[in-house]
This record gives sequence, C-alpha cells and structure tokens, in this order.
Amino acid sequence: IACIGTPGNDDCATALVVTDGAPAAEGDNSQASEIDDGEASCQFSSFDVWFEYVATCDGEATVDTFGSGQEDTVLSVYDACGGNELACNDDFGGLLSQVSFATTAGQSYWIRLASFGAPGDYDLNIACTNVPANDDCATALVVTDGVPAAEGDNSQASDTDDAEASCQFSDFDVWFEYVATCDGGATVDTFGSGQEDTVLSVYDACAGTEIACNDDFGGLHSQVSFATTAGQSYWIRLASFGAPGDYDLNIACVSIPTNDDCATALLVTDGVPAAEGDNSQASDTDDDEASCQAADFDVWFEYVTTCIGMLTVDTFGSGQEDTVLSVYDACDGNEIACNDDFGGLWSQVAFPVTSGQSYWIRLASFGAPGDYDLNIVCADNVPPKVVILTPEDGSIFGAGQLITFTATAVDTEDGDLAWALEWTSDLDGPIGDGGSFSTTLSLGVHLIMASVTDSFGDLGSDAITVSVSGLGDMNCDGVVDFFDIDGFVLAVTDPAAYEAAFPDCDIMLADLNGDGVADFFDIDAFVALITGSG
Repeated sequence: IACIGTPGNDDCATALVVTDGAPAAEGDNSQASEIDDGEASCQFSSFDVWFEYVATCDGEATVDTFGSGQEDTVLSVYDACGGNELACNDDFGGLLSQVSFATTAGQSYWIRLASFGAPGDYDLNIACTNVPANDDCATALVVTDGVPAAEGDNSQASDTDDAEASCQFSDFDVWFEYVATCDGGATVDTFGSGQEDTVLSVYDACAGTEIACNDDFGGLHSQVSFATTAGQSYWIRLASFGAPGDYDLNIACVSIPTNDDCATALLVTDGVPAAEGDNSQASDTDDDEASCQAADFDVWFEYVTTCIGMLTVDTFGSGQEDTVLSVYDACDGNEIACNDDFGGLWSQVAFPVTSGQSYWIRLASFGAPGDYDLNIVCADNVPPKVVILTPEDGSIFGAGQLITFTATAVDTEDGDLAWALEWTSDLDGPIGDGGSFSTTLSLGVHLIMASVTDSFGDLGSDAITVSVSGLGDMNCDGVVDFFDIDGFVLAVTDPAAYEAAFPDCDIMLADLNGDGVADFFDIDAFVALITGSG
C-alpha cells in the first residue's frame, strides 16, 4: 500500500520555486488535479504541477523532463501565474518534453508540467545560458595566442551581428579582437569545438574589410590564415552553420624567420636537431633554387664543418610532410649537393668535407610548409678495414708452389675498396693487386702486407707471415743450415716424432735423393747440402 498526497504545487498559485539544476525538481504528479490554471496550447494534458523559476541569466533558459519515470510529458511556460504562454512542447525527440525561452535575470517564469496519459514520477531539469558578452563586434573579447585562446558557448548569441562572412551564410556570431604577437602570419581555427559546423572570418577593423574567411577546413570546423603586423588588432568573427553550442578558438602567430635569406643564415653546428623551426612565413623563394626540385618557403643555415670526413644533413622528424635540401659552398655560391626525397618525402644529403669549412644549407618545402627539424652529423673519416682471408698467417709452402692471396677492404665512406688493394712482400717487393690473385714466392719467411688508401688519404692494411721452404730446411725457417740437423735426424729415424716437433713442416723436405722416401739414403745428400760440398 502506498499513499501519495496531493502535490503542494498542484496549483499555479502554490508553484514550487526552483532554480537551475538537473534536476531542478523531482516528484510525482499522480495525485495532481486533472487540469489547473492553464492548458498547454501544444497538447491536451492533465495532472499538472507548477513551478516558479527565477531566471539566473540574461539569455535563454532550457527546461526539459528527461529522466522522468513516467512515459509522456507536456511542458508549457508562462510570463505570470494566469499569464501568457511563452513556450510549449509535447514530444522532443521522444515522448518527454523540452522548451527554450528568452530570459531576463531575476524575472519569474511559471512552468507547467503535465502528463499525456498516465502520470507518475517526473524530473524537471533547468539550465540558463547568458547572451555572450562578445555578441557584438563593439564588445569583442580581447584574445592572444593560445590553444584555446578562448572557449565558450554561442547558443545565445544574436542571429547575425555587424558583418556576414563572405564564404558561407552563418549566424549566432561572437567576436574577438586579436592583437598580433608577431610580424608574420596568424592561423586561427575552431578545432576541438563541441558544436559541429563553424564559420570563421577576419576583419581589419570592427565593421572593416574582410581579410580571410573559411567555412570547412578538412571537416566541418574552420581555419583561416592571414598576414600580421605585431601589435596590430584584427577582429575575428566565429559563427555557426547549423546548431550553435560550445566552441574552441585556437590562435597561433608565426614570425617571418630571421633566416629567411641567405645573407641572414642561422649559424648552426652538429646536432639532432641542429635547428628546428617553422618556415610557413618564409618568403616563397630566396637567393637560390634547388636543382633537384622546385621548392619554396626557404630558410637558410650556415654550418662550419667540425670533422675531416663525411657530412650528413637531413630533415628527418620534421612536422611538415615534404622537404627539399640543397647545400652551397658560399652564400649565392655553387650548389654541391641536393636532395628532394630520401626513402620518403623528407630529405638527406651527404658529402666529404674538411674541417673548418663553411657551407650554406637551404631548407625549403615542396607543398605545405610548417615545422621542420634540421639534423647535422659530421663524422671523422674511418680508415678502410682490410682483412687478409687467405693464406692463413704462418702458412708454409714449398719452393715454386703457387699461392692464392685473397682479402676484403671496406670503407665507411667509400664502400668496397678491395679492387684497389696493393700487396707487397718484404723479401720480393710488390707481388700483386686487387682482392684476389695467385703467385709464387722466393724461399724464406715473407711478411706479406695488403694495403689500400681511401678518398681522404687514410691507409688501411693487414699483414701475415708466409714461409717458403726448400729441400733440407727441416725447421722451415727459410734457411738450410746446421739448425736443420736435429730435424733431419728425427725425420729419418722417427717420422712421428718429427711431425710432432715440426707440425707445420713437410717431412718430405728430407727426401734429398728424390726417391719418394725420407730415410738413411738421404744422409749423404743432406750433409753435402749443409756443408756446401755437394
């Protein structure tokens, strides 16, 4: 069992005083009298309850029954108890109701909430929105750079004030006075606004000449750009095409770059980035045009080299999409490097340099200019790396044996230099060139060197020792003498012991009589060889 009394606000004369809120009031109208004091013009309804709303703003109030437990409501608003109806609504997007009406702060308005069908629980929600203080050009809000520079709601702005944008019909306009912070260009947009579709226009004075206008920029929000003089005022009109509402006004001012000309090039040194900035306000083309691609909005840098080696300059990481780089030996000098796209739309140039030399770097845009990063790396030259692959260090060969020499030579700046290798022996002098060749060497222990010089004059080399032994050189030192006696004796008496003692020597060096066997029949020839009596 539930007992619900007659609502205290069943009559207009006993209306419940309410203010803004969501809800501003809630209750149950099931015991309200069927019709009291006024009938809504938009729909027959009953079980009405009444509210007195004292407006909190000069603007517009919006009243709705969203969230009510009952299914179907009717709202109407009056200028007095028993007065004139100002607004009425039955169904707003569904069966619940919403009305909006102009308000004067401090003035009372009577709200009737009734039911079409079964009464029950209700929520009454009220919001009051002021007429914007910057509704007119003459009362424009002074703003400066910012994201946002201003934010607000233009739903209570008058339909059209002071000027109409040339690019699109629009209303509910609000106004801003922007005092430029730079000599260059300002960009104004409404990105991030809550309302769907905006229109921007800019004027040189209140009621002056329009200098920029945009309706849709890549979407339904707006963006304009215009030339600025620092300290000068510009009037910005923000309006709506369609429903007004929350807005964000974003402003950025970009100065004309100080390095807009070659003569005022920015002095930079190595770094990632070495410089960063925005070339959107650079003049279209200055001093030189890159040979590899037409480009404009150029800015200039002077760089003094810090290495003897390879200089690499690139624009990787730039905010803008497509850059062009060119490098000159002087301001207005000869172009020595140029690149448009390097693996993508950004640019990279690289060239050999000597320390202390000045170069002028031009960075420009192919397409839309914007934020850029200029990266500079000067790397000292690294000598070529040479590696002898064959033969192995310490290898032993017989007299007259053909020996194959191979090597690699790689240079960071010059690449593969094996073709330029030069080979020498400390005994025989020059023995060949290139990455691979075969030759014979004289008897003895050779210090073999493979060497190459890169484009910077730095030498890279590798060396090995190679022995070439003749018959009777039992210790493989390249000489037949009395130091070979012990080895010879082992070879003819205990071959296994010889191979263990001289693993890199060939036991057949003891076969002096050429019968294919190292044995006692070789003794006489060996004695004659080392004494010189043969």
